Parts: sequence; C-alpha cells; structure tokens
Amino acid sequence: MVKIAVIMTVKNEEKFIEKTLIHLQNQSLKPDQVVVVNDFSTDNTLKILEKFRKKNGWVIKTKEKTEVKISPIVGSLTLASSLLKNDFDYIMVLDGDTFLESNYIEKLIQKFKSNPELGIAGGYLRVPNLHRYKRKFISGEWNVWGSNRIYSKKCWVELNQMIKMNAQTPNWDTEHSLRAEARGYTVKRFDDISSDAGKSGTSYKRGFNTGVREYQFGKSFPIVLIPSLVKLNPYRLAGFLSAWSKRKEKIDNPENMNKIKILYNVRFWSSVKKFLKSEYWKIPYEDR
Repeated sequence: MVKIAVIMTVKNEEKFIEKTLIHLQNQSLKPDQVVVVNDFSTDNTLKILEKFRKKNGWVIKTKEKTEVKISPIVGSLTLASSLLKNDFDYIMVLDGDTFLESNYIEKLIQKFKSNPELGIAGGYLRVPNLHRYKRKFISGEWNVWGSNRIYSKKCWVELNQMIKMNAQTPNWDTEHSLRAEARGYTVKRFDDISSDAGKSGTSYKRGFNTGVREYQFGKSFPIVLIPSLVKLNPYRLAGFLSAWSKRKEKIDNPENMNKIKILYNVRFWSSVKKFLKSEYWKIPYEDR
C-alpha cells in the first residue's frame, strides 16, 4: 500500500478550511500523514484545525515568528515539510480552499503507477468566475497548479535535496515544475481528475517582480517583450531587464537552464499559434 503525505499552509481560511479537510479525510485513498501550518490566522481557522487534529491525529503547527526570506507561503511550506516523517511514497501540496473529488488522490496515484517518469501531477482546478477560454488557451497541460499537486518522493527529494522543501522564488510551484522537467521528469495536469477552488480567481497585473522572476526562470527576452508590449506593461519588462543587468541568480545550473529555455521557446510559440486561432478574441476586452 502506498503512503501519502500532505502538507498545507493556511491563513484566515475559516470559510473554506473545514470543507477542504472533510474532502481530504474522506478520500478513497487516505493520507498517512498530514501537516498543516497555521500562518498567524486571526479568525477561527486554528479552532477548526484543532478539531481535525483530535479526530485524525494530524500535525497542526502555528508559526512562532514571522520569517519572510522568500515569501510567507514558501516559509510555511518549508516548515510543514520539515515536520514530515520520511515514511511516504508521494507528497501532496494542498491549499486551504481546495476541495478534492472523493478519489482525487487515488486517481493521480494510478497515473504515477502507469507512468514511471511522472514526477509532478495534478488535476483540473475549477475556479469561480475564471473565464474558460483563459484557462483553456493560456494554460497547457504542463501547468500543474500549486494548490492540488502531488510529487513522487523521488522527484521531491531530488528537487529539494532533502525532505524539507527548497525554493528560491515566491513562485515555488512554477520553479519546481521547470526544475523537474529539466531533470527528465514528466510534469502533467490531468483534466479528467478534478477539484474546486473556494475563492474566485483574481486578476492581477504582471509587474516588476514578475519580470524579475521570468528572468530567473530562464525566459528569453522576446518571450517577455512581446506580452509586455501587447499588454502595455512596461513594468514587467523593466523587472526582466533589471534582473538581467544584475545577473540575478537563476533557479538552476547552466545546463538545466538551457533545457528550460528551450522548453519555454517551444511552448511559447506553440501557445501563440493556438491562441491566435482561439475564440479568446470574442471575449469582451474588460473580461480578459
């Protein structure tokens, strides 16, 4: 029997956390260990977590101090993973407002079993008020979201060099996916396996810090320039150029960064071709 570990970080999730944990504890393939880090919640989140701790024996840890070296989420997930026992075969990262279908974990483990090269996998995430064309045409099957992903233990340990999570950027999920693919692992989203997000999708402008991270992720100048011009977003381009001028540290070694750059180039131009032929242009401009 395979053993599943789950790590979570939550902050003021009283509206969603109980439903999330009910879906987790009712999985057809149940996790063997669950570690939840409470990131200074000021609502009833901790009270709800304690109820599940008593019932299931899960580990609930409240942060004792604020340490923001990269981001609060990365810090909390690093802490959560450090509290895991080494006895697991797969590790799942789950958000506090993500509701899994009843056999979500079991279905994904079957995907791992049928594909030995699979390193990171996740199911589809239905987000309220997120236009279906955005999800369909902007996001490829390699885009496994951070809110419902599972790693093989081999992949997790190789990426982090230990059980404790290691990430260099706030976009830890994208970083992990790229580094996994550079090491020969398959990273794939399976849209026949589903989960639901409690909160609506939020729109945000890609600013200076996004440009910095895109440089760290190995995107080439044209891949950043074109969307920046289309979206009239000079801040994103400025962030990229600033990181380039400072030769900011990238997420992997030079050999793997070359592999990642090729991945980005192939996917970008393929996405552009698909996007131009899509029905996205029928969406009112203000909804894009």
